[in-house]
Amino acid sequence: MYWDVKTVRPLSDYRLYVEIEDGRKGIFNMKPYLNRGMFNELENVGYFNQVGVVFGAVTWPNEQDIAPETLLGDTISDLRKYRQDLLVLTQAALRGDTGELLLHGLAGNQYPQAF
Repeated sequence: MYWDVKTVRPLSDYRLYVEIEDGRKGIFNMKPYLNRGMFNELENVGYFNQVGVVFGAVTWPNEQDIAPETLLGDTISDLRKYRQDLLVLTQAALRGDTGELLLHGLAGNQYPQAF
């Protein structure tokens, strides 16, 4: 469906970069969910980084998932909140400034592509 998640990438500070099938992109903050029952396991950064997409939903190996409908409102508002952060990271990536990327907990191809 048009609101299915197409791409998800883990970011620092328990945030997710998501792309929706209809072309929307943004950042979803998972921190508010970490203390909710089945999401406690996501506090382990290594496990959090195993995020993927299954049938259009953001999913982890032990079946924790975030429905696309849940992402829609928060992702758009979080994109506004983190726009400056995205700009700084994108500019650092384009410059090849790995120090700036490491400062934000990102390395290699984990940072979002330029918008």
